Amino acid sequence: MLTGASDPRVTLEQARARRKFTGGPFTFRSFPGGHFFLTPQQDAVTAAIAQDLASLARPATH
Repeated sequence: MLTGASDPRVTLEQARARRKFTGGPFTFRSFPGGHFFLTPQQDAVTAAIAQDLASLARPATH
């Protein structure tokens, strides 16, 4: 879950509550900015998504 820390439409608590809609892993990340945080935070958002995808690609250790 990615959200803007100062989004006037969705509070951080409301965004975190979306965890209940998934049965799988849930990662919550907030970034500086409001509802349209993606544009000014493009590099940070891209890095966060790449990090999450890389962690999924790693083989599980047993």
